[in-house]
Amino acid sequence: MDAFQRPVHPGPPLASRWPADQVRRPNTELQAAVLGWYAAVGRELEFRGTRDPYAILVSEVMAQQTQIARAEQYWRVWMARFPTFEILAAATPADVLRAWQGLGYDRRALNLLRCARVVVASHGGKLPTAIAELERLPGLGPYTARAVAALAFGQRVGAVDVNVRRADRRRPGRRPVDGHGAAPGRGRLAGAGG
Repeated sequence: MDAFQRPVHPGPPLASRWPADQVRRPNTELQAAVLGWYAAVGRELEFRGTRDPYAILVSEVMAQQTQIARAEQYWRVWMARFPTFEILAAATPADVLRAWQGLGYDRRALNLLRCARVVVASHGGKLPTAIAELERLPGLGPYTARAVAALAFGQRVGAVDVNVRRADRRRPGRRPVDGHGAAPGRGRLAGAGG
């Protein structure tokens, strides 16, 4: 099994992660709107076929403020050059910036390098699964931490980005969501603490 076919590693049950008053049912109307939008206009992207936490993290960071087709092209090259946290951690900032050249927002590349070094030094080369630990890594905010937790580790967490908010705004009679997938002031989507 290669790095791009690693199985999903589910986290502990929701009941052991979150107090009962912070767990609520997902916003099924929003979920249906997002899934309907994806069914209508979603694209097949190579990095959607992986469960490798590192590859998913790289794809999420590259997709920030970058057209997805461009991010996918860079992702392929990046993954060939830096296929693991260990190899990236050993790279120089100049090597990393050369590989990133053309994507813009170079701080993202340098944060990936810092993140890789922390993951190797403090986590044995394995990305932590807990959202709080993910958010402590360089360059990972609430959305990226939750996206990685959901996509790499199979956790049922809310990761609300601009595309989800766009789908939410288009729903008639909608119940608006906050950045964690919950209606404002009403707790969090199952597992989306923060």
